Amino acid sequence: MIRRTSDAYGNVEALHKLVLIDFGSIQSIDFGICAELPIYRIPVTSLGYIPPEQFIGQTQPNSDIYALGMIAIQALTGLEPLQLKTDPHTKEIFWRFENTPVNDYLAAVLSQMIRYNYQDRFQSASEVLRVLKQMVWETQPSQILEADFQFPLEVAKNPTSGNSSPLLTGMKVGLAANSLVMGFGVYSLVNTAPAYSETDTLYKATKEYQAGDLEEAIALVKSISSHSNVYPEAQAKIEEWQEQWQVAAQQYQIAETAFADSKWSDVLDAAAKVPKISYWQSKTDKLVQQASVNIEAQTQYLLAKAYESAEIRDFSTALQYLRQIPKESHAGALVQNKLAEYNRKRQIRAAYFLQKAYKKASIGDFNRAVKFLRNIPSDTLVYAQAQVKLNEYTQKQRLLPDNQKVAFARRTNSFVPKNLATKVEYLQGENSLQEVNIR
Repeated sequence: MIRRTSDAYGNVEALHKLVLIDFGSIQSIDFGICAELPIYRIPVTSLGYIPPEQFIGQTQPNSDIYALGMIAIQALTGLEPLQLKTDPHTKEIFWRFENTPVNDYLAAVLSQMIRYNYQDRFQSASEVLRVLKQMVWETQPSQILEADFQFPLEVAKNPTSGNSSPLLTGMKVGLAANSLVMGFGVYSLVNTAPAYSETDTLYKATKEYQAGDLEEAIALVKSISSHSNVYPEAQAKIEEWQEQWQVAAQQYQIAETAFADSKWSDVLDAAAKVPKISYWQSKTDKLVQQASVNIEAQTQYLLAKAYESAEIRDFSTALQYLRQIPKESHAGALVQNKLAEYNRKRQIRAAYFLQKAYKKASIGDFNRAVKFLRNIPSDTLVYAQAQVKLNEYTQKQRLLPDNQKVAFARRTNSFVPKNLATKVEYLQGENSLQEVNIR
């Protein structure tokens, strides 16, 4: 919209009037029954002025009233349409603030022009114009009515006028009656129009609720009249806010307890369950920030311990350290890679122990074979097979004569139990036995 400075046709009345421009950006679109307005075809400058129904291809005769109302609101608030907040439930726009220079009557008119549902708006421009013209009667209706009623009497008392014409008197009485009707019409509009003052009250209550004053928020909501259009929603808010507040308080307490116990992951888990209430989220954010720092420090420590265990091929211990790293850590990708790497190496090492056990058993060294088998972790692929061989080799180890056990131990430099070493006798010649102590 621009204000013209001149008129090409010399029309004095057309000077300095506001006019619409920028029609060159409008594109012709053939809307079908199910057509939708492609967002990429909408000029950026038009977003925010387009009513909801137009986006789904259901443009109405009063859709332009929505756009005009948004322009007027932008002029009053200094904010572009996309900067205004919207009620998440009713989809109505919050635009009237404490410092907005507008009276209740005009605010009601503008708000009705931009209702989300086109059926709740004014249905025509003439209807809007008629209501706007009635605004003059809102300012001083009593004075206007009094002047209208007194005017015919003053004319009658004027000696120079003679008797008042019945037609003139009827016109004046008609004007007075019309003024009276219009005055009541204004009262009716302000009081039966959608409760935008109550909407503002609900908006203020929401702000108090988000700021942490639940009692004040509920008090504001309860002040909304039961005759208001927003009364059912307001009552639902009370119950919803009380429930969410209780959940937020409980989850914050859990997060606080977990923080004291150094359970950093539990802190983050509890914080994620806090409802979207600015007051409670700001409190939990402090715990979350410190918990996140501690998680990263814990991650670095556990990674270092895992690396140390992997260096000595103790992959089972390395995996235990890695599994203790919180999933919220920024090293998540690295941890997953190391888990896969160490698990693969542990499987290879388990298979290696099994093969070593086979070799030792093949030469009768069941003692060493059993030791290899016992080093195979329970969650490896060869564990079941290792257990079968462990039972087998243990039985064979028990069935060997004591002299064969000791002789094999001496030959392989293996450890010999004391109870066996003191009882074994070696043949020292024909028909003679000698007890030998093996060290």
